[in-house]
Amino acid sequence: DKEGISGDPVFNNGKKSSALTGDAGLFYAYSRNVSFGFSAKNITQPDIGLTSIDKLSAIYRGGVSYKGDDYLFSFETVSKDSDINILPGAEKWFSQKNIAVRGGLSLGSRRWRTISVGSSLRFDNFSFDYAFLWPLSGIKDTLGTHKIALNIKFGKQKMTKEEYDLLTEREAKLKAEEEVKKSLLEEEK
Repeated sequence: DKEGISGDPVFNNGKKSSALTGDAGLFYAYSRNVSFGFSAKNITQPDIGLTSIDKLSAIYRGGVSYKGDDYLFSFETVSKDSDINILPGAEKWFSQKNIAVRGGLSLGSRRWRTISVGSSLRFDNFSFDYAFLWPLSGIKDTLGTHKIALNIKFGKQKMTKEEYDLLTEREAKLKAEEEVKKSLLEEEK
């Protein structure tokens, strides 16, 4: 047959499976520096199996972060089935927030241990991210996982509250300087 599945027992009951599920999440910025988050994925645990029951596991995540001017600390927990993982991490920005380094650790059930390190470079509307994840337990003789991302921002960028406040302050200062110059010129006349 065209698809090469004729006689394959996996496809005896058809070639398709469909299911419906939902995800939900909450984010709360407690203050300028502290935020909390919670998410639930695959809430209905849908069956996606072709020949037998194969339910997706519900995944629950909760976390807290503390963000300074150029650094971030985070702590997250993930629950899937009977496994619980703990993920602490940190990030530091340099060179006017154009270069970042970050690191994290994953610790969990069944001796799950992974270390991750990464960096980011930002240029106007472009950013380049790299991450390296290395399992400390489980799979042996691996060179880890490398993740690379190129991000491009389209459209007009929104200004943060800090940027808006700084811009407003600069405009007020320039206006005050202009008024002083204007009054000095009028006094000289």
